[in-house]
Amino acid sequence: MLLQVGPLQFSIAPMNAHEITREAATDYAKKEVVGRRKIYEHVGEGDDKRTIQGKLFPLKTGGAGALQLLHTMRETGSPQYCMRGDGYAMGWFVIMNVNETHRHLSPDGVGQEIDVTITLERADSPGAMGAFMSLFGLAP
Repeated sequence: MLLQVGPLQFSIAPMNAHEITREAATDYAKKEVVGRRKIYEHVGEGDDKRTIQGKLFPLKTGGAGALQLLHTMRETGSPQYCMRGDGYAMGWFVIMNVNETHRHLSPDGVGQEIDVTITLERADSPGAMGAFMSLFGLAP
């Protein structure tokens, strides 16, 4: 396993992840001071975004069901627990966006190669029941 987002596992096949980027920020309150530069007061952690890029080959290795599960998790809006393949707990994230690019369409309109880009944003953990339900891909 390379990565897990809620109940969805990314591995070599069928749902592959080949690139993960992180954009983390810190929030500051800016205060104007006459005759000086602005004063910055640290007010806490800002946004923590992850972007996962992956690829599917649905006609060779499957993965259409994994793609549908990903959209279902996005539609529920529930935070999903994320973990790297080495066991590192990344925390809770909501799925903000899923982009698909289908290439080499088969005669029935299915892309033989599908590039997937998933945008996640850090969120607070849900209540106990929401956490339990997210492990099984259910909406709270």
